[in-house]
Amino acid sequence: MSRLDPLALNFSHAYLPPAQDTRGINVYQKANGNSPSQVLARGDQLFSGGKQQINFRAFVTRTNNPVGSGNIPIQQNGIQTTNTDVFGFTYTAVITPNIINTARVSLNHWYQFADYTPKITLDGLRQLGFSDNYYIYTPGFPTFSVSGYFNSSIDQIYIQRDYHTLNRSDEVSWVHGKHSLQFGTDVINTFQYDNNLSRTNGSFGFDGSQSGNALADFLIGRPVRFYQENPAPDHLRSSNIAFYAQDDFRVNRRLTLNLGLRYELPLPTIALNDATMAYRPGAQSTVYPTAPPGLLFYGDPGITRSGTTTPTKSFGPRVGIAYGLTSDQKTVLRAAYGIYYNPNWSNEAGQFAIYQPFTRRIDLLTPPSTSNPWANYPGGNPFPSTPSLGETGATPGKNVVFDPDIASLAYGPNFRPLMLQQWISACNGRSQRTGWLLSVMPEITEPISRTYGI
Repeated sequence: MSRLDPLALNFSHAYLPPAQDTRGINVYQKANGNSPSQVLARGDQLFSGGKQQINFRAFVTRTNNPVGSGNIPIQQNGIQTTNTDVFGFTYTAVITPNIINTARVSLNHWYQFADYTPKITLDGLRQLGFSDNYYIYTPGFPTFSVSGYFNSSIDQIYIQRDYHTLNRSDEVSWVHGKHSLQFGTDVINTFQYDNNLSRTNGSFGFDGSQSGNALADFLIGRPVRFYQENPAPDHLRSSNIAFYAQDDFRVNRRLTLNLGLRYELPLPTIALNDATMAYRPGAQSTVYPTAPPGLLFYGDPGITRSGTTTPTKSFGPRVGIAYGLTSDQKTVLRAAYGIYYNPNWSNEAGQFAIYQPFTRRIDLLTPPSTSNPWANYPGGNPFPSTPSLGETGATPGKNVVFDPDIASLAYGPNFRPLMLQQWISACNGRSQRTGWLLSVMPEITEPISRTYGI
């Protein structure tokens, strides 16, 4: 009776290329391409005798490039689509000779999706030799990583990304005597859509620890590890509002002061499926009673939908000075100080979607076989788990399973966005006779507060 795994033999005959020399090597040219289609449009219009102006810009890119999964030749014929859209509109009005109003609106859109080939259904996998209880979430192969030989498929078998950033600003500039004043507001809205099916088809690793050779491990169907997880949809919305005022005050011919104040209001990032977690030592969740102690969720007492509270005291002063050390202004001393805030953007908050209970990943060491890695798992194959986890806006059931010894991510009770302070000083000197230029620019940036989690 042969010890060779029928699944490995069927896969090898159908998808692995024959060797081209006695070393067992197959050499091929991987497809490559970078030929985007681009459209650039612009429009400018003056009216009201030149006192008002409208400017429009548009930049659109469409790219379809070949993409592969793994390093098997037959898996190199996929297509990755990347679309970029940038639109900008500016309105400028001269209210008086000393006062100008500028309003801007811009939209940035980025979309990417890789369509890997060849595809295979559950029935096709069973014909290869997988057991009837094996499950995949999207038509595609599980990942086979055979150390030193080949990699088949890819963990990120299906990810569709669709991001939008909408930016609106309005600014008034006013020159009044020795003062150049600016007042304005910025509003940024981000929309992040990730349909993430990474690792949902399962991933097998073969490293030679079972037989002494990784390829032999594959052929006898003895992986060293296996992991799989359910889909992790990541659909987020966030907004950041800011107001600012600045005065560039020319005190005299040598001395100029820069004085400013910015106020930030970073509204919390919201996940449509309420994927967020907070840590409160000793507390027990009532939303998910099976959760580990201390891990709370939206709906538990005191936990907002974002898991955080809105910081309302984010004031950022800015101070600068420029002083001419010589009357000819060729040696100038400059110094500046400012406080800056880094809001909790949607890409960071989206990390909750890949942790339990929103995504369940199970790792198995030395599973019994490639064809049926779940043979010894209590209760059999746990996938598909809650089917609704793959749907936009869906949340796990109240009695969702939490596996022991899980890694997790949560906002701590004193969480607040990152705040930085920065000092900059510079001395620039130039000699017209010798032509030398000297610049000394020490700069210090340090955090005032850090982003805390567990």
